[in-house]
Amino acid sequence: MIIFLYGPDTYRRQRKMREIVADYAKKHSTLSIDSFDLAEESGRDGLKDFCQANSLFDAFKFGTVKNADGLPKADQKAFIALLKDVLGRKETVLLILADKKPNKEFAFLLKKPAIAQEFASPEGPAAVRFIEEEAKRRGVALERGCAEYLAKAFQGDSWGAATELDKLALLEGKAVTLAMLKSHIEAFDEVNLFSVLGRLRSGQGSAERLRVLENLLARHEDPAMLFNMIAVAPYESSAWKRAAADYDAAIKSGKLDYAEVLLSIALA
Repeated sequence: MIIFLYGPDTYRRQRKMREIVADYAKKHSTLSIDSFDLAEESGRDGLKDFCQANSLFDAFKFGTVKNADGLPKADQKAFIALLKDVLGRKETVLLILADKKPNKEFAFLLKKPAIAQEFASPEGPAAVRFIEEEAKRRGVALERGCAEYLAKAFQGDSWGAATELDKLALLEGKAVTLAMLKSHIEAFDEVNLFSVLGRLRSGQGSAERLRVLENLLARHEDPAMLFNMIAVAPYESSAWKRAAADYDAAIKSGKLDYAEVLLSIALA
């Protein structure tokens, strides 16, 4: 069985993944979760072994796969064959995470027997509904207009909006007025910056990433600070860390400046 969760809204995507894992853990008391990063050679090799190996103790296996978008083209044919074999198994479950809709070679992941769900970045009315639902989860009472204001402030950044709601949930009484939000707009910008930089690295398509970069530079954010924040971001793959080190060397040698590096990242 394959469960395919895709789209740029990693906040809701990760929450859905946790729900699925928890559901399977209830059904299988001895369940262990194997994780594979397809941006890493070790992750690709580990996934192959996971799918092909048979256990003497528990026939049921559950694995999560991240960075499916980062699979090298040379490995795609073998990976497709591996996935199609897993599709027909009930005792092996692969939960695959991807930032984008799959290309035509992987379109079978969107059809039965695979289970697919898309997580687009919430915009417009969808963003307002998302904020209202998240506020309700936290017991936060938003005055009329607050959800719209937050949706505009965070521009589809569900992680940033959820983080701000977590802070608002700590307020005594948890009642939030529009005036309160407007008086803290600078705090929103500070919270949002880290998530915005994540969109610069992994936004869906170069057009989106270029818009993010344009907005950052229009706000007169320091390119050197932006690059250094991206370069040391936690939980990144070793491939990105190597790329960041190469960019850093190019900057220090005078071959590129920080703004040029940010542009290269957005276009990658």
